Amino acid sequence: MICASEVGVIPIASSKVVEKGRLHPGRMLLVDTKEGRIVDDRQLKKQVASRFDFKAWILSNLITMPELLTKLNTKGIDYSAQVDLDVKIQEDPLLLSFGYTLEQVLTLLAPMATNGKEPLGSMGNDNALACLSEQPRLMYDYFRQLFAQVTNPPIDPIRERIVMSLECYIGPQGNLLEMNASQCNRLLMPSPILKNSELLALKQISHIYPKWSVAEIDITFEKSEGLTGYTDSIDRICQEATQAIVDNRQIIILSDKNTTAERVPISALIAAEKFIISAVCWVMVWMPLIHIWLWTL
Repeated sequence: MICASEVGVIPIASSKVVEKGRLHPGRMLLVDTKEGRIVDDRQLKKQVASRFDFKAWILSNLITMPELLTKLNTKGIDYSAQVDLDVKIQEDPLLLSFGYTLEQVLTLLAPMATNGKEPLGSMGNDNALACLSEQPRLMYDYFRQLFAQVTNPPIDPIRERIVMSLECYIGPQGNLLEMNASQCNRLLMPSPILKNSELLALKQISHIYPKWSVAEIDITFEKSEGLTGYTDSIDRICQEATQAIVDNRQIIILSDKNTTAERVPISALIAAEKFIISAVCWVMVWMPLIHIWLWTL
């Protein structure tokens, strides 16, 4: 078997070629060195798919968000989100607290609220680097895309749903080298971005699925405590996250819901990264069993 790319290939006499072709997107081939043959895509996938009744595994173990909401409604469990409609967006102090600018509100949030989709803009990001700014910037602003993937029209899970999806799985993930029904016991989310009602429903998941437990960690601290309170809070968050894993909690929610004029939120990114770095060896064993949700207002 000889593999080559568009760069070129060594000359082979046509009389020696038994079969030739190319590997199509999404397809596989297997070189069976024991039997001395090549297994094509269809046969390979059929062999793997016929090992177990995967459909039954998924139907009996997989949890979906619509299914969770329906069961909560059936049990009469309230997961509705309370919104203070008296606060105008221009006067909301939380916007300033979480670093939202007037430009973001007018050019991004307003069109999204009006039309239900993100407004289109020019390709790339020509804003000044956050590390060079004299103004306070969010931690997320220090991460930038290094290249521009050009698509026309812009690729997204709505217009390009045939080839793209935002669906993601959360919850316990066992050994990837094993193949059993428990691997399917995960929660399928239609998007990594949750509505308020979906997040509240997630907190109530143990009422429907007792094996699923949730730990909520407050990531705010008293402003009067200053830098000492900031560092102590990060240590406290790491300790609570560690204890949640020991207690076999399937989901950890980092919450800055308690943000006020007197309580300052810690960046969820910093809190999660600090926990991973400070316990990297321990986390390498346990992190596959848990999923951390980052929640910001």
